[in-house]
This record gives sequence, structure tokens and C-alpha cells, in this order.
Amino acid sequence: MQIGDWIETNEYSGFVVDINLRSVTIQSVDYNLVVIPNSKIIDSPFKNFRHTPRSRIILSS
Repeated sequence: MQIGDWIETNEYSGFVVDINLRSVTIQSVDYNLVVIPNSKIIDSPFKNFRHTPRSRIILSS
């Protein structure tokens, strides 16, 4: 996982904007920042769409 990757984990999805020793911060589609402790990411699976060959289109109203 790197800054700029699109991930889905713990019922949240968005772009990774910060990674530090204690947490990962993602920016969701509605521009809210979600801070997820690293322990939660380690204990549950996450999807990283960086190597997905297709483009992802998100439509928001």
C-alpha cells in the first residue's frame, strides 16, 4: 500500500493520503478523511486496486 492507492477495508474505501507508524488515513469519495489504526488493517483483509487493469469510475450525486 502506498499514498495515492485506492483501497477498501473495514467498510471504508478511498484514496490513501497518509501512512504513519500508528494509522492509515484515507479520503473517501465524499472527501471525508477516515483514520484507521494499523492494528485494524492488519487484523482484517483489505483490497488494493493499484494493480487493477481496469479503470474505476465513481459517480456521485
